[in-house]
Amino acid sequence: NPYGELYLKVINSFAFNSVAILYNQNNYQLSKNKEEIRNIENIIKEFDKQVLKIGIELNQSIKSRINQTLNSKKHTMSMLKDFRLGKKIELSSQWKSLNNIKELKPKVDLIKTNLLYKRVSKVIMNANL
Repeated sequence: NPYGELYLKVINSFAFNSVAILYNQNNYQLSKNKEEIRNIENIIKEFDKQVLKIGIELNQSIKSRINQTLNSKKHTMSMLKDFRLGKKIELSSQWKSLNNIKELKPKVDLIKTNLLYKRVSKVIMNANL
């Protein structure tokens, strides 16, 4: 299912990059912190619930997606690399795109994700990016 695969990539990117920037940690560091993993899981759960409602089939569990990404221990998420280098980050563009999916109502359906995104946005703003 191409829609499911595309969805998995976009949401994983958004979830992992958001949390990596918020805590300024690479995959190894993220993998050691239960709170950070819980934040990633919450984002993915909220989006999965909505995507399943609109009929997109998902072929990989949340736990599997998290483990697959965090198995790359030395990896630093691309947006975190850019953040550390003072480069512009495309996280807000991703968020806007996700908010434009007409079937989703982020302020209603994505409460934990919305709150976390606001925290990440403050970190990015404070860095003047």
